[in-house]
Amino acid sequence: MDFTCTGLSFVAVWLWGNRSVPFTVLEKFSIIVAICIVMVWKLTENAMTANLLAQMLIMIGYIPTIHRMISWKKNTESFQTWSIVLLAGFVGLVPAILDYDTLAVIYALRGIIMVSLVMCVSAHYALQAKIFLSPPG
Repeated sequence: MDFTCTGLSFVAVWLWGNRSVPFTVLEKFSIIVAICIVMVWKLTENAMTANLLAQMLIMIGYIPTIHRMISWKKNTESFQTWSIVLLAGFVGLVPAILDYDTLAVIYALRGIIMVSLVMCVSAHYALQAKIFLSPPG
């Protein structure tokens, strides 16, 4: 059912969505890889492999945010928002560990690691801006 709903949603957006904003190269890549992941899952019926591949694809999704901060050499992100996402990862990790749910642990750890990476880059540029903008003495 989820597969059908997702597929129908994608087709509807593709056919009737706003076409004035074109897909980026990364978005096109992500769509193709996501379709391939679904095909792997449908052909092999191996949920673990499909989920691991999906986690890798989600990790790739963090690259534009990190790249933007590094390219612009400034913090473009909200610490408050990312802190909430990080907290959600830790909250999700606890039941995953207690339930011995490997996929949920991987999901939570991926979130914790990638959000922490974004926050570290963000903090670097925020601190750098504060140091350079503060008055001498």
